Amino acid sequence: MADFVELKEAGVETQAEANGSELSSRQLAAIIGTAMDAIVVMDERQRVVIFNAASEKLFGCGATEAIGSPLARFIPKRFRDDHAEQVQFFGATGGTSRRMGKLGFVWGSRTDGREIALQISISQTKCEGRRFFTAIMREVRSEADV
Repeated sequence: MADFVELKEAGVETQAEANGSELSSRQLAAIIGTAMDAIVVMDERQRVVIFNAASEKLFGCGATEAIGSPLARFIPKRFRDDHAEQVQFFGATGGTSRRMGKLGFVWGSRTDGREIALQISISQTKCEGRRFFTAIMREVRSEADV
């Protein structure tokens, strides 16, 4: 978990904290950090703020290197402009057509440049006046996965 940024450092307060319940940022970080699917959270500037261990494995990039960098580094160059527009639209309208397993796959790019097919679910939240986008991903290995 050493490579996982604390949610507090990213400026995210959990609902549990707001209610004074038992779930701490450290516990939530442990849950996200051990998830089997890749979880990447970016801010409104499209900079990575959370990058779990499954993301490290999927993209071949450590969390320390990924956090603070543009999300575009994980998107093939030919899709970057469209992706930026889609994120702006999603941020403005709250509408997305991306739900895990519903629309086939999208392309991602590993640090070594190899492209990978991904199933992706996207959501957003606003916390303390800041907007965050969460992508939960898994690699598509065959047509049966789509």
